Amino acid sequence: EETDRTVSILEDVNKDVEEQNTQLDSTKDDMYRMEEGVKSVMDGTTDISGRVDSLNNAKNNVVGVIEDLSAVSEENAASTQETNASMQELNATFEVINTSAGELQQLAAKLNDQISYFKLGEG
Repeated sequence: EETDRTVSILEDVNKDVEEQNTQLDSTKDDMYRMEEGVKSVMDGTTDISGRVDSLNNAKNNVVGVIEDLSAVSEENAASTQETNASMQELNATFEVINTSAGELQQLAAKLNDQISYFKLGEG
């Protein structure tokens, strides 16, 4: 009777160990998927950072165009009104680009903050 009870306890322990192994494997799979997700977020952050750089370059180009147009308007008094209209349009474009660049920078910063929680150890 004592032997039967011991065997029963061992069988229960074996079942528990098997269940824990199954749960451990599941957790391991979940961690792998999480790691892949973090890598994907990191890739997305890199992509967003690249786009922010592109927007900053575009902004700088627009600023250069605005400066050039300003110089032209000073040199050519006869076309001041036409040049001013172009400047306003370029300023609106600049504001849109500048706003977009700021939003992308904020998004990149938020993503960096979020993925820093999941940073994986080297090696």
